[in-house]
Amino acid sequence: MAFPVPDHSATALAELVSLDGRVAVVTGGARGIGAGIAARLAEAGAAVVVADLDGDEATALAKELGEDHARPAIGAPVDVADGAAVAALADLAVDTFARLDIWVNNAGIFPHTGPVADADAAAFERVMAVNVTGMFHGAREAARRMVAGGSIVNLSSITGLAARAGLTAYSTSKHAVIGLTRNLAKDLAPRGIRVNAVAPGLIVTPGLLSGSAGETRSAATMAERPTAPLGRHGLPDDVARVVLFLVSDLAAFVSGATIVIDGGDTA
Repeated sequence: MAFPVPDHSATALAELVSLDGRVAVVTGGARGIGAGIAARLAEAGAAVVVADLDGDEATALAKELGEDHARPAIGAPVDVADGAAVAALADLAVDTFARLDIWVNNAGIFPHTGPVADADAAAFERVMAVNVTGMFHGAREAARRMVAGGSIVNLSSITGLAARAGLTAYSTSKHAVIGLTRNLAKDLAPRGIRVNAVAPGLIVTPGLLSGSAGETRSAATMAERPTAPLGRHGLPDDVARVVLFLVSDLAAFVSGATIVIDGGDTA
């Protein structure tokens, strides 16, 4: 039987998961989930552009990745809500590495806006600008430069599947990310670009514990919160491994999907 696309059924697993020769951009990549994703992509062989609002942290992580995995990596500052800045980031990736294959829209903010009757409209708009429009900017600029096809992964959340009180702005934005992902998958399929999303549950990151994610949680508080059916909270690498699957040839026929990563919490 002739296949209209390459048949991977005889391809070795090591080759399917390999990202050798590919170039990836990870936004919000300097810490937490983004840093975990950048590390796994570099380990799999990709040249990685670590992009973050904190350019110094992004550059420091890129240097570390280059040393750990013997793969080229650079850091760059970016505010994903700024379309021109995202375009410049995409140009930097292509100018530096001569191609672009993978774009991970990880950057996002997580404010507790409180009950909707008391919520601030400006705060709501900022969340949408970063968490939704920022992903639109990333997908658009990546698609314009993925001349040989590619893969885009958007970070949603389990709050994009089920609402949570006090998180109207954040939950709305993450619902929108899932809708954006589905539409992008349809729109970009003729270009050979796959678009998927992941929806993490509670993932323990330094930002979550320090309060920079919008909420301070001590280790004791985390221990008291009911855990997922698997008996623990998630870690950044739990998300990173799924992202690696989605951008690799293991997922060559997966597009428009949202994969929940919550240890069965929403099952």
